[in-house]
Amino acid sequence: MLGLGSIAGVMIANYWILHKTEISLGDLFLPKGRYWYSSGYSISALLSMSIGFLVPVIGFFVSSLSFLYDYGWYLSLFISMVLYLVMNKTIFSNK
Repeated sequence: MLGLGSIAGVMIANYWILHKTEISLGDLFLPKGRYWYSSGYSISALLSMSIGFLVPVIGFFVSSLSFLYDYGWYLSLFISMVLYLVMNKTIFSNK
């Protein structure tokens, strides 16, 4: 379930916040289109999903931090969404 929260965070951030629900349908299928990333993979999406997934997992192994795991889906969604937005606005912005 934690993985689904981090994936949802990236999807929400990309579609609802960055692109404001407006996408170019044709460019979705072009190899060098508007949505093409480094070798077809978005590094910012992969990093934010990984970190968003791993932070709540700490609560599974460390009993004093079990609240991280208890609220893992929400936490992973929030962490991955914020990281994705920050990375796309600063580090990986191509504008």
